[in-house]
Amino acid sequence: MEKSTHISVDDVTIALQQLSTHRYPSVFDEPFLKYISLLHRLFGLKITLYVYARHDDWSLADIPNTYRSELRDAADWLKFGFHAVSEEQKRDVVLPNFEEQYLFVTQQIRRFAGDASIAHILRLHNWFYPKEYMAVLKQYGVKTILGEPDCEKTEIDTIPVWKTRIRIERDRHVIQNICRNSTYPLVIFTHEWILNRRNKIKLAMAVIALNVLGYKFICE
Repeated sequence: MEKSTHISVDDVTIALQQLSTHRYPSVFDEPFLKYISLLHRLFGLKITLYVYARHDDWSLADIPNTYRSELRDAADWLKFGFHAVSEEQKRDVVLPNFEEQYLFVTQQIRRFAGDASIAHILRLHNWFYPKEYMAVLKQYGVKTILGEPDCEKTEIDTIPVWKTRIRIERDRHVIQNICRNSTYPLVIFTHEWILNRRNKIKLAMAVIALNVLGYKFICE
């Protein structure tokens, strides 16, 4: 089987809020987006950013269309996907308006980044995948769900599940675990709010190792 990896960042809010309040000459002048853009240019990183519909008094609707052309051109390596309505969304509480919220997020991504920037591989907040949500996700073309590290399921309601194997901020042996891996795709993730200098270096080293080992980066 071909060596492959899926890399993502959960809870992406800070960078998007910056786009809402700053007038950057380029979308990739925003510090976090500049960082992942550098990893893409140097080492071929492809990455998915999972987002909330809203956070406090901010929402995706606040992001201007200013950067749409740049983000649309980057869609082969940078995608955005639904994560949750908000950080406060509780596990085991099924939202009656999930479809409406999912469509709000995807419509906003389409508006500010283009249709090709919408991710069809998703990790939902708190690994919560009730049948009501799965029916909606299937209807709108979601191809794969990212499961928690101890997930034993290979599919949920006919949608394939890929087990998440490496969490950058918690794994003390990222490079060793990448080198020892024999299960593909290797699913790796982190969170925007914890990407301090140390964890940015860990993620960059992981990307370099994956590049050297000949992994294909998946971004769908």
